[in-house]
Amino acid sequence: MQAIVKRFGARRLNDVQEREWKAWVDERQKGNKAATRERFLNGVVAFQKYAAKHHGLKKLVEFARDKKARNPTQRARRAVQELRPELIGILFEACHITIRAQLAAEWSTGARVSSIVYGARLCDLIMAPGREQIIFRDTKNGKDVAAALHPAAARVMRDYLTWRGGLHDREAPLFLTYKHRPYEDNGKAWGGQNKTGFKAAKRRARLRLLKEAFASARQHRKYGQRQKALDALLQARADARLLRKVTQHWFRHMLATRMAHRDLRGTMEQGGWTDHRSVMGYVHDVSERRRGIVSGFEDFDTNNTRGTDTEAASS
Repeated sequence: MQAIVKRFGARRLNDVQEREWKAWVDERQKGNKAATRERFLNGVVAFQKYAAKHHGLKKLVEFARDKKARNPTQRARRAVQELRPELIGILFEACHITIRAQLAAEWSTGARVSSIVYGARLCDLIMAPGREQIIFRDTKNGKDVAAALHPAAARVMRDYLTWRGGLHDREAPLFLTYKHRPYEDNGKAWGGQNKTGFKAAKRRARLRLLKEAFASARQHRKYGQRQKALDALLQARADARLLRKVTQHWFRHMLATRMAHRDLRGTMEQGGWTDHRSVMGYVHDVSERRRGIVSGFEDFDTNNTRGTDTEAASS
């Protein structure tokens, strides 16, 4: 947003010509990789769509897009598999109920942050026992996405609804700030407005990890278990560093990694993906099918191997 204002100033968006937009993008992305350019264009296009929807922009610029760079077969690996259930639990417990509900929904549905804070109304949440789900409206690809809620996520959502109140207005936004106000859809102009709460939760979770580790280390040292004390401190430090890196988007990666090899179509429907390449780009683990094939290899004869080693040693 700031870069757009810096380039075009106070001009009306409808007065900015298509060639000016394209020249600006080319200038900003000169020398950058195709993937970097695509990420930059994602923000520009999102801004233009917002301006068209809310501020009367008449025509969207049709930029030349690189499909291969836009949908890579492999995305940068995030340490989602290292985010163990107990760490997720500690993070959730450190959150205000407003952030905890968002994270629980993201963990279960893989929804984007924008869909969470802007794309669901109270009437889009179904809490009938055994049928819990959320419908996210007008997602990034323009489609509505109905996503199932895990029972644990549903429990968090019930706690959140108790805190939220005002359930009579079914058209009201589902997720509110800690001040009971709706999130303002700003077209990504200045962030998502929940980052402060999320960062505070991560900070509290890290402090808890380190505090518990120091207490555990003291107990181990009390009984002369110096190595166990050191191990506890090193593990806590590693976990704290991991939590510092976590973003809400990690839960989208996590959903793809957990589901894709079991049911690709179900994964796409749950997370709202329309291209299987987008899903597979998030997957960084070994599929159960491949693991099963490798596990079925003929085992090498360890007895013969030991016998050969013994004979060699004797000679």
